[in-house]
This record gives sequence, C-alpha cells and structure tokens, in this order.
Amino acid sequence: MTGRKSGVATRIREVAPEMRWTHCSVHREALAVKKMPDDLKFVLDSAVKTVNFIKSRPMNARLFHVLCEEMGSEHVQLLLHTETGLREELRFTHSICTKSEANMKVFASGRRPLVWFICLLSLPAAACQNVRLWPAKCSGRLEVLHNGQWGTVCNDMWNKLNSVVVCRELACGPATDSTRSGAGRATGEIWLDDVKCKGNESSILSCQHNAMGNHNCDHSEDVSVVCSDPVRFSHSTDRCSGTLEVFKSSSWSTVCYNNWTPELSRATCQQLDCGLPKAANATVQTYKGLVSSCVGNVTSVSECTLTNSADMCQGVALSCTSFRDIRLVNGSDRCSGRVEVFFNKGWGTVCDDNWDMKDVQVACRAMDCGGPIEAKHHSFFGEGDGQIWLDNMDCAGNESNLADCTRNQLGDHNCGHSEDAGAVCSSHIRLINGTSGCSGRVEFSVGDQWSSARLSTWALKETVVVCREIDCGEAVSFSGSNTANEPLSIHDVTCKGTEGSLKECTIERYNRIKGDKSEDATVVCTGKVLLSDGPNRCAGRVEVHHSGQWADVCPDSFDMNDAQVLCKQLNCGSVHKVITSTGKMSAKLWVDDVGCSGNEFQFSMCPLQFRNKTCSSSVVAGVICGDGVVVRLSNGQDRCSGRVEVHHGDTWGTLCSSGWDVNKAKVLCDMLECGHVQNASITGVYPPGMGPVYNPTDACFNSLTSMHRCSLIGFPSSTCGHDKDISIKCGGDSSIRFVNGSDRCSGRVEILHNAKWGTICDDDWDIRDAQVVCLSKDCGTALMAVPGSFFGPGFDDIWLDDVNCLGNESSIVQCEHPDFSNHNCGHGEDAGVICSAHLRLLGGPDQCSGSVELYHDGEWLPAVNTNWGMNEATVICKEMNCGDIKSTTGSFLQKELQKGFKVSCTGRESSLSQCNVRAYAKTQPTEQLRYATVTCSGIVKLKDGPNRCAGRVEVFHKGRWGNVCGQSWDMNDAKVVCQQLNCGQAFNLTTDPSLYGHGTATFQVEHMECNGRESLLEQCSLVHGGKECNQSSVAAVICSDSLNIRLVEGSDRCTGRVDVRMGSVWGAVCGADWSVEKAEVVCELLDCGQAISVSTVPHKAAVPVSDPGAECFSSRQALQRCLTSGLPRSTCAQSQDASVSCAALVRLADGPHACSGRVEVFHKGEWGTVCNDDWDMDDVRVVCRQLGCGFPVSSSVDGSGKGQIWLDNVQCRGTEASIAQCTHNGWSNHNCGHEEDAWASCLDVLQKPKILLNPGAEVKWGDTASVTCAVSNHEARGTFTLRKLNSTFKMEKFSENLAAVFTLPFVSLNHSGSYYCQYRKNVGRDVNYFPEGDSMELTVKVSLDRPDILVTSLDPMIKSSLHNISISRGHSFNLTCSVRSIFPGGFFYIIKAKRKASESKAAVHQPEGDLVKSVFLFHNVQYVDKGDYSCVFGVNLSTQTFDSVPSPNIHITVVAGSSTSVALGVVIALLLLGVLLGVGYFVWKKRRWNTDSMVMFVNRLGGALQDIGNNVRAGAAVPHSFSNINVDMDGIEDPPGTVNNDHEPLVFSN
Repeated sequence: MTGRKSGVATRIREVAPEMRWTHCSVHREALAVKKMPDDLKFVLDSAVKTVNFIKSRPMNARLFHVLCEEMGSEHVQLLLHTETGLREELRFTHSICTKSEANMKVFASGRRPLVWFICLLSLPAAACQNVRLWPAKCSGRLEVLHNGQWGTVCNDMWNKLNSVVVCRELACGPATDSTRSGAGRATGEIWLDDVKCKGNESSILSCQHNAMGNHNCDHSEDVSVVCSDPVRFSHSTDRCSGTLEVFKSSSWSTVCYNNWTPELSRATCQQLDCGLPKAANATVQTYKGLVSSCVGNVTSVSECTLTNSADMCQGVALSCTSFRDIRLVNGSDRCSGRVEVFFNKGWGTVCDDNWDMKDVQVACRAMDCGGPIEAKHHSFFGEGDGQIWLDNMDCAGNESNLADCTRNQLGDHNCGHSEDAGAVCSSHIRLINGTSGCSGRVEFSVGDQWSSARLSTWALKETVVVCREIDCGEAVSFSGSNTANEPLSIHDVTCKGTEGSLKECTIERYNRIKGDKSEDATVVCTGKVLLSDGPNRCAGRVEVHHSGQWADVCPDSFDMNDAQVLCKQLNCGSVHKVITSTGKMSAKLWVDDVGCSGNEFQFSMCPLQFRNKTCSSSVVAGVICGDGVVVRLSNGQDRCSGRVEVHHGDTWGTLCSSGWDVNKAKVLCDMLECGHVQNASITGVYPPGMGPVYNPTDACFNSLTSMHRCSLIGFPSSTCGHDKDISIKCGGDSSIRFVNGSDRCSGRVEILHNAKWGTICDDDWDIRDAQVVCLSKDCGTALMAVPGSFFGPGFDDIWLDDVNCLGNESSIVQCEHPDFSNHNCGHGEDAGVICSAHLRLLGGPDQCSGSVELYHDGEWLPAVNTNWGMNEATVICKEMNCGDIKSTTGSFLQKELQKGFKVSCTGRESSLSQCNVRAYAKTQPTEQLRYATVTCSGIVKLKDGPNRCAGRVEVFHKGRWGNVCGQSWDMNDAKVVCQQLNCGQAFNLTTDPSLYGHGTATFQVEHMECNGRESLLEQCSLVHGGKECNQSSVAAVICSDSLNIRLVEGSDRCTGRVDVRMGSVWGAVCGADWSVEKAEVVCELLDCGQAISVSTVPHKAAVPVSDPGAECFSSRQALQRCLTSGLPRSTCAQSQDASVSCAALVRLADGPHACSGRVEVFHKGEWGTVCNDDWDMDDVRVVCRQLGCGFPVSSSVDGSGKGQIWLDNVQCRGTEASIAQCTHNGWSNHNCGHEEDAWASCLDVLQKPKILLNPGAEVKWGDTASVTCAVSNHEARGTFTLRKLNSTFKMEKFSENLAAVFTLPFVSLNHSGSYYCQYRKNVGRDVNYFPEGDSMELTVKVSLDRPDILVTSLDPMIKSSLHNISISRGHSFNLTCSVRSIFPGGFFYIIKAKRKASESKAAVHQPEGDLVKSVFLFHNVQYVDKGDYSCVFGVNLSTQTFDSVPSPNIHITVVAGSSTSVALGVVIALLLLGVLLGVGYFVWKKRRWNTDSMVMFVNRLGGALQDIGNNVRAGAAVPHSFSNINVDMDGIEDPPGTVNNDHEPLVFSN
C-alpha cells in the first residue's frame, strides 16, 4: 500500500506541479462514506485537478487522509456518487480549497461505481488565504501574502473598483469605503502599488499592478477597505431584525424561507453581533429570492449554496435579541462601571480625554439606564485590557450610541488603560417624556424591567421622594398620563415623604385587567437650577440645588456663558441681561465659582465650586432671559424706540405720560440695553396701544428691581386713555451690543440679525472696525480692537467675518464684508472692543487725533478751545493711550459752536474726569467758539536711530514709554511697527542694544506677538511688565524707508523703479548713464542679491529726479553717505527713470500648485536649485512668506532638478523677508547633487469645501443618507464640520485625506434642510479656517407602501373572484387592512366610491416584524352597503399627515338571503362527494402497502439489513438525516439507510 501511495504522489506532482487553489470555505463537521466497488483505481484529470479513488473494499477516513496528505494536500473533500450522478457532498477537514471553475465531473471507470473518493489538491491553509483585511474580516487594512509574508497595498491609483474586487474576493458585502489605513500604522513590506482593477476580476492579485515590492510609498499611504457584511436585515426598525438579505452577484437578494433551519438563525444573529434568535418566520410578502442549501455547521448563510428560486418565495423574517454593543464593567450595578464598547467582534475601552457628562448621558441612554450622575476618569473602575476603541469623545448628548458622537477614528488614540473612562448612571429611577430631565412619567426598575407608578395611589409625598432621589430640587406638582401598553407593568407606590429613595417606599404590583384605564404618575420638580424672586420664571436670582440645599451664586465669576446655559436649560430663550440681586437671608450655601463654556446643555455639567462662606460682595448673581423681559418698545423704527409696554400676568399694557420723566426712561433704556436716552417723552407719534393703561409711579420705575416687583404683583392702574400713551427713543445702534465687558462700552461685539444675536469673527478686525462700532454705540473713540475672544467665546451664530471698515461708516453692517454667516471661524476668534466711553476724537486721520467731545448726561458735547492748551491735550493723549502730545491745533472740525465744555487741567491727571470740566456757553456774538483739537504721537515710536524709521522700539502704556524685549521680537512684529509708523516694510531687525542703546524706559514689554496681518500694534498680543526678559536683548528695527532708497512698481521689493528720498519727498533716479554696475550697488544695499537686469521706465510727472553719479553709486558705503546727505538733483536729458531687477526671485517648480514644489532661485540670468543641507521649516517659512503663499506645510527633498545649484547650507531664522537675507555658503558654493534639491510646500489659496449628498438630494424617510465634505489642492489631515442652516446641528470628523463622510442613519423629516461644510487645518501652532462651503438642500420624502385589503365573515359568503364578494343582506363582514411599515404609529381608514367611509383607526403592530393591521367591522349589511371598498394607510410625522395610495378594490355585492342558502347547499354537496372519494382512495392504497417491504442499514459497516415490516411503506418511518453520525479514525459509520422499492435492494457484502 505504501508503494502505491508513493506512485500516486509522484505521478500527480509530475503531471500538475502548477496547481494553485484560491477560493476557500470553512467547515466544521465530518461525515462518513460507505464502501468502495471492486479494484482500486486512480484517475487523474489535470484540467480539473482532481484525483478519483475507486476501491472495492472498506476504506476508513484515516487511510484516505494519509493518501491525500502524501499527495501534497492537507485538505480533503469527499464526494458520494452513484451511477445517477452527484448525490451528497461530505466534508472531512476544516478547510477545503477549490478552484471556482473546477468541474466536479464523475469519471466512468470500471464497473458501475457506487462510491467515489475525490481529493482536491491545495496549498496549505495559509497559502489559500493570500488576501485579507486586518483587523476584521470585512474591514481594515488591506494585506496580501507574498513569499510567506504579509504586506500592505499602497493607495496610489486606488479607487472604488479596486475595493469592489477585494470585497467580492473575501466573500463580504459591497464596498462602503476605502481610505487610508484606520487599523494603526503598519510595519514591514509594502507589496503592491498602482493597483488598477476593472471591477470584474476574481482577485485583487489579478488586477493590473506593479511588480511585487515595487512601490514609491510609505505606510502612511496604506489602503484600508470597508466592506459591509454579506448578510443584512431590510424593512426593519432596528439593526437586529427584519427580512434577511444576502449579497450575491453584486446585488442584494432576499433569502427564501425554504430549507431555513434554527441553526442558520443562530449563525446569522451571531454574525451580525445581534445575540441569539428570538423568532424566525416566513414573510407575508413574496420575493424572487435565493434558496439556501447548507451542509454541516456553517457560520453564515453566505457559505451555503445559494440558487435562484424558480418561483416567488416567502422570505426569512428573523428577529434577534439585539445584542447591546456597550457595557459597564466593575461597577456597583449594571448602570455604573468602566465603559466598554463592542467593535469588530471584540470589546474595548474608551479613553477619558474630553470625557464629560454629555458623553455619559449617551452611554446611560444606550444602556437603558436612567440619567447621568457622574463622569469618571483615570480608570476609576479599574484598568481594562485589549483594545482602546474610542478617544476624544465629543457627544452633543442626544445621540443614541457613543459610536454616533464626534470622535477620533476607531482605534485612533494616544492613551493607556490607566485613562479608561467610566460612567455612573441612575439605575433605579428615571423620568421620561418630560420637558426637562426633572419632569416626566415616573419609571423605576423592578427586576429587569421598567415599571410605571399608578396615579391612584400617588401623591405629593411620593413626588417629594422622587425629586430628592434624582437631585432635581423640590416637588412642584404631579399628574397622570395614559401610555397604553408602555411600560408593560404598573405598581402602586406608597411613601411617607422622608425616604431617600423610592426603593424605601412600599411598592406593590398592580394587575391590569381588560379595559383598565389606570393612569401613570408623572411629576414636575423644580430642577437643579431656578430663577427666584423675579417677575416670572425666566428672570430673577440664580439658585442652584446641591445636597438638599439651595445655593445663591456669587456674581464675580458669573458671566454670559453661564447665563446662556441656565436660560437654555430653563427653556427661556437666549440671555437678555446678567444682573445682580439681593441674596437670600437664610442661605447657608453659596456657589463661589462657575465655569461654563456656554455649550453645556445642563448647568450641572459646568464646573461649580460650593462653599459655606458668603460671597465677597453683598449681592448675588441674577439673570434676565429673553422670555423674562417685562418691558418692550412697540411700533418703533427698531427695538430701541417706540411705545412703552409693560408685562403683568399674561397681559401687556401701556403707560400714561403723566408722571413720566427722563430718569424713568433711563431705567428702561438700560434694561433694554439700548444705550442712553435720546428722547424721554414722545406722545402722538406712534399708534395708540391696547389693553390696560398703568400709572408710571416712582415705586415701580426707579430701578430694575422695582420694575420686576411691580410686574409680579401688578402695576397701579391709570385713568388715562391710550391717547396719552408714552413713547421713548433710546440712543445707540440697537442692532449691536457689547457682552462681558467691564462697562457699557467694552466687551464682545454681537449684532442682531434675523432676530438672533451673533458674533463677529476677528479676521482682519482692526481699530477702524472698532471705531465704527464705538461710534455707533455712542461710546466715544475706540481704544482697542480686541481679537481672540478676549471677552469670552460666544455661542450660536457667527454673523460676520473679514470686516473691512474705512472708519467713517455709521454702522458695522455698512462696512465691506462677506454675506451674513459666511465665515471660516470658530468662537475662539470672536471680536471685541474697548471704547473710551466718555471721550472721543472726531474728524482726525486716526484714533489718536481729532476734535474733542465729552459724554455727559446722555449726550455728547464738544470741548471748546477756550483756554485749551498743552496740559489739557497731554491728559487726552494719556487717557486715550495715544502716547505723547504733538499738537493742539488742527482743522478737523471747523464748526462754529454755541455751547460745550470748558476743560482745565494741570497735565498730571490720568483722566479728563480728574480735571475741572464745566459747561460753557457763548457769551458774546463776536466770540469765536470752536472745537478743541489734539494730535498725539500714537503708542509706538523708534528711538535713537538715524531717522524716525529706524531705531529702538518703544511702546506707550499707562502713561509711560517702555522698551520691547528682544527675545520674542520677530519680522511679523517689525512689519506691523513699520506699517503703523508709515515707514514702509520691515527691512531688518536686531536685538543688539549696542546699536541703539537701552534708553531711559522705566518698564518693558515682556512679550509681543503679531501675525503680520495687523494694521496697528494695538491688535497684537502684548504682555507688559515681567522680569523674565534678558536685559541684553532689546527690540529694534530698520524700516525700508529709513534706507532712503527703495524699488517700487515691481513684482516684489527687489524689482522695480529706483526711488530715493529727496528731502521730505520721494524722487526718481535719472535713467541716463544707468548701468548694471550701479544697479548692483542698489541690489546689495537692499539685500536683494545681485542685479540681473537693468532698464529704464517712463518718468513720472512732478517727481524730482536725482543724478546717478559715479561718486554715489560706486559702492554700498558711498551710496549710504549720499542718501544721508542727499543725492544731487539732475535735469535728466531723457524722460526715463532707472529701474532694476535683483536676483532675489524665488519659485516653486514642478509641484501640484504654485505654492508647492522644488525651491529654485534666479541668479545671473538662470534658475537654479537649493541644496537641502540644513534645510528645515524655518527656511520654508521664509520662502512661503516671500511668495505670498501663507503658512509652511512641509519641507522635503526632490531629486528632479537640473542646471545650477545656487545655494547650500541655507540657515534662516524664519523672520527674514527673503531667502537672500538668510545665512548661506555663497552663490554656487555647495557639495550637493540634484538628488538633494530642497522642496517646500505652503498653503495656497484656501478653497471652499465641497458637499455631496448620497444617494442624492432626495432621500426616503428611514433610509440612511451620507454627506461627503471634500477639499482640493491641499495637503491632507484636517477637520471637517457638517452644519445645517438655521440649526444647531453639528457633526465633526478629523480626516487623514481630503474628504470626510458623515452618515445620517434613519433620516426623518427633521433632517430636511440646507447643509454646508466647514474645514480647518492645523499647521504647527496655527489653525487655518477655510471659507465656508456652499449649501445643498436635502429633502426627506415619505413613501408609504400600498396596503392590502382582505374581507372575512362568520357568515357565508360567495367569492366569485379574488375581488368580488357576495354577502347576504342582514349579515356582517370584516375588512382587514394591512401593510408593511417602518413608520411609528400609523392609522387606516376605508374608502368607498372614492370617499372616506370610516373613521381613522390606529394601526396595530403585529408580532411579524413590520406588519401593521386594523380591522373594520360592518354589521347588518344592507343594499346601500354594496360597492367598491379599499384601504388607505396614513402616518403623522412632524405635524404633517401622509397618506398611501388606496389598496386594490374589493367589490361587495349585497344579495337576498335565499341566494346564500342555495350556495350553501351546493358547497355542502361538494364537500360530501370529496369525503367519499377520499375514503375509497385510502382503502386502495392500504392494500398496495401490504405487498411491499423495507430494509434499513445497520449503523456499522458489514452489518445485515433488517426487515422493518410489511405494514409500513418504505421510508415512511425512517427520517433521512446525517446529523447523528459520528466519524472516528478507525472506520466509517453507516448513514441511516433509505428504503428502496426496486427489484435489486441496496445490500452490501464483504
């Protein structure tokens, strides 16, 4: 036997050494085979690569395995055949590899073989699977096996067709995504690159690709593919139930209920992570589906043989237990513990970075627990093990699952298990369907179910216990609600009122009976925060509930962000005003510190610090929310003018003009945040009001508190009519306000648009914009334009961005700006201002010069020029923080005055309020009374230099001049200083104090940080004082105008017409005798390299001309001397001016766009490269700045340059204006080849992100929609944000590439609207916000299936056809309407003759998944009831009603009673005839059975056949099954026998 085996192996290896098998399936059950016929034979077919063994004696499985193993196959497949062909397939080992086109052909050999063994040759198991996704079977990083080692695939040229091939090859569902790897960075080989599939290949290895291992990638470009599972549920309301579908032949098909088994139900539920099966039924609807044929235990129906059904079949309606993909571990109960989530068939933890109460809220909801109690950090419940799936969670709080929240990609984290997040939820009690977390139906846990409390035994004592247990303050009220069948159980609860938990009360189950209308108890608690002692629930003193006590809030740290959260939680609209109030005398607890960001949805989620000591001030914090305002101005031009109306109870009333004065008007204007009073008493201008008229007594209108008190208790009535209604007009722009400032004229700038307040982005925000805002609010002159949310971040909308004012506009909206809401900012960039409040300068060229006006008693009046001098002007410059006084004269406003303020100062005052200021009126007709004027130096100057445009930098602050520390001094700071001083560009900077000295400054600016785009130094970040600076480092700058020479009208500062300073004006250089040698001197002085070309340009009229004599242009030093002393003038014989181009040009070549590529510089008329020795991001920063390409992105090497290599060892500080100013070896001095050419990438023009809706702009209700946001022409790695117009909707996702996909699962009507994309990218320390993308409308369409109609009756009916029914008069019938519906609720009604013939009836959900029904009863039918009937199904969604098309008609005919009797007689006669025929047939068959016999195999080989008996037909009592057959290695057990009725029974002998 051994020799024969060796011969077979040798023969096979010789004939077919190239055998490769790629398609694998997994089987776990071994079956047995019977005996062999005569003569063992070996038949080899090299085409199908099968070996057929035909043997005459018993052959056990071990022997067969040895044979196949000897031939090189470790995997055995056994096929049982008879002469009629293939009968049964028997698998023996765990893996069988077959070739898809292999034909399992039976070879005729010898005498009528009954059993054949077929061994399929294969490589070992690992070689079978040479393509995989990691870490999951159908999603992850793509890897291929080559030379025994797994390697990755590069994403160059990767597209959707490639993903389709991979998913098909791995027997997964359709490809859903292909991105860069989300499975963590790989190591090892990269086998494939430039893969290009057509889509019909059987393997990714069959696609076009480079040779194995030939690539130009790193592992950051690894491909990952996401395929769906090959099976899914459709027509379902959750992911774990519905009609089963399988993916085959590139499409989804329904699985037929034929051949379905409980084992397949179990495998399917487990495959979809849905636990265990609950029920499997046949669907009512029929499909053209797939019939499954499975052998052995399979893990998926997709592993079975699937064939198209010949006829329509009923599908598999499967319901699983819906496995929960979240759990809490190591807690005290099921609702507390370490948070773990289930992905890719494994549990993993959640990192605690950014873990907060909103995330816990989602976790508690997913766990079916109560509300969130606490967010735990630092592995409070112990460290987990295995994967860390989620990090940087940012839930909104309303998601159904943690996976739906904004977060990092799956598995992307920077944590260890010491940072595992935990959650504590309420496990025993919850309130649902309420208006807040502290109201709703009471539900408590009994065993494993939630139960409600019966209202009949519920009272205020029980409500007190509930409010106490859930920490929701005090009990307000209780009531009842009818919730039909939810929850399933109800209990009677009885409490004393002193219990700490509902568990301590008496709880007894109440058994509902049919028709029981017991109501469930609902409660309303005060909540954990409320506003007390106000006119209504939306205004008053802030109180916070903590540990059973109410605490006042100290006002020091309470701001608009805190108030925003409070008003939102109380459902009181937006914040109107933060106020102070008298505290509660009996208070024993105070909140000393509040730290809300404004984005929290509950006040308890903010950091709160409680203490037992009173506040430092005598007042506490209060808030007026938008819905709590008790006064308004109606019918005016804006919200700050009009008829005065006050609120009491539910009524608005007017005020009588009698007793009204300006002081009361001030209270109203201040309360409405409308500035000062412009007109305190207006009558007859606005239309008369309606409702009651009140008397404006002093007791009600002397303060905000008194007005609130009268609004609560009532205003005194007046006898006035509405003809005496009082109206007022407040000053200032009513569409703008300042928030969180120290006074009325400072704070975050907010504007009113579309009835909503929103902020302004600080992009390009400068002092001119601030000036417009300050003037429009009657707040004097702008002292500072404050960027970077200095006064705290706002919330909701950002209305304006890129505001560009001239400074003389009357409103900020009149300035140049993009459309409203068109921005690329976050609230970290909200703009603010600080205005002078009571002092302003008008008509000047900047904020530090002009005519002086003072604010007094609600109006602005001029300071007059009488006795005006240097002392008074000095105080003005000091108070305005404008440096030194330069002049007290000027012609800013030449208006003749009649009155104003006379000011007298000593010059030592710090504010004009400390001077003697009194009203002054013109006394003589001839008196010249005019505005007092002032011109100040500004806050920056250059000292001890050769001219005003070079020297040590000094900054004015609080009346003193100070130096600037040189340690933080850079080119961006210098650029702003030179620009503000009107000294051109920053040419060079230094920190060496030996050049310009230390000066006599008494303080120092510790840190200055400008981005170079500011127009004034006031807009930069300045840190005054401090002692950290090195005294040997003092900031100084040389501005370009200090050189007295420049190049203008060129493409950059090193190209253009030569300009020289001639006295106080700029002049040209005569083009006569202009040469390259003279131009070289100019280029050298300007640090622009060498001159590459000289030319002349037409002379500009009225411009003086200098002579380019050799004595001045012979050297750099000579030119400097001449520029200092003055160049000689020239008459210039020709009308041409000198021009030059210096070799400072730089470009980026062969890149994807103009701002990315190989660095090349132009020198001696030729472009050359830069060697990458010492090349770094500081060098790239200079190149990007020189080209105007924004921020640097990356530095790298490019080996494709040619020609000269001009520079090497370039070392820039990053602050230089051009690369020529950096240190380098000198031109052409290098030791490099072009393989070391330097490369630079900068950000080019920022494009709007694009938006794409999938499957389209119209989506069916309940379907899944996806929104793709994408950018182009930029490096990858950025954050996409999806937003919805006029909504707080927000989804955010970080993407490694240029696009992000946002999924909207189960869309509803609430998803309809316009969506747009935002994109931001971090580059170093900078965040770049791209312009906001265009919006795209998403429409959700409700599509209802056509219902079915069925007629039934307990009385006889005549059915002449499917849709024609005859019913006797006086009888009854039922119409049953049914439909498949994924919608909640629903109703049916009946239509007869195209008119509604019944009331709507609620649809009842059936146990069969998504089927809903309603039955309509028709009693005592009369002739008028005949006609065509049909059903209509409808649903109510978001206040809208949707109806289906009517069902097919059923025609009801009403007939006389006699016709029914005749029909009944005919039916009975036919039934009797059928019974007689059936009895006769049964007797005939029984006689035939008695002539037959049956044999059955014994269960071991060689056993005899047994006679079953003559009274049983063959096969009737013996089921055919292989499920109980066991295989051992000593022999093969018989399968159960089958009975034959042939003349030659199936008998075997030895």
